[in-house]
Amino acid sequence: MPNIKSVIFDLDGTLADTIGDITDAVNYVLTGQGFPLHTPDEYKYFVGDGIRELMVRSLPDEKKTDREFVDSCLITFKNYYDVNYCVHTVPYDGMTDTLKTLKEQGIRLAVVTNKNEEAAKLVTAKLFPGIFEYVIGNSDRIKQKPDPTEVLKIMEHFGVTKTETLYAGDSYTDIETAKNAGVKSIGCLWGFRTYDELKNAGADFIIKNPEEILNCIKGENQ
Repeated sequence: MPNIKSVIFDLDGTLADTIGDITDAVNYVLTGQGFPLHTPDEYKYFVGDGIRELMVRSLPDEKKTDREFVDSCLITFKNYYDVNYCVHTVPYDGMTDTLKTLKEQGIRLAVVTNKNEEAAKLVTAKLFPGIFEYVIGNSDRIKQKPDPTEVLKIMEHFGVTKTETLYAGDSYTDIETAKNAGVKSIGCLWGFRTYDELKNAGADFIIKNPEEILNCIKGENQ
């Protein structure tokens, strides 16, 4: 049986509940333009495909294709979020202890997210100092999930195989990323999406709390 040596995580909706600060930041942009605002539940379906797509989904239809306008909104968003990224954001219950246990067991840990890379590094450094060896987010130099390139790069850095790696996330995009990388996936029900989405995406495991990640690893290692 395979011996799991690495777990790679999504960030928003998987490691931390970030939706409150994302909501505030985008609604700050929309308020400045006099546009209608959105609720946290709506933003749970706007996130996951990168910061530009988040902004496009949030804007009125007549502004979605105006690239210069979107760029301007993104600057305002980043300026606000970089200061207010952890006002409401917290780790999910049990996540910090689970990550510490994994690290103590010698499991290599990393993050691959479609969240802007600067923001991803700020959040993980604040909430999970010293836990992750790599944090890779959205930037001009990488391909977004579900492209598996960054997951495969981390596996190469860690010197682990596909059967020695798990990928954990809360959305269809995350499960597709794992499939494209050829690794087994953990669907996280405490995040932003639903059981049906994770099941239909083909998640190998679907779990209700972070502690169950340890059971997934134990089951794979038996």
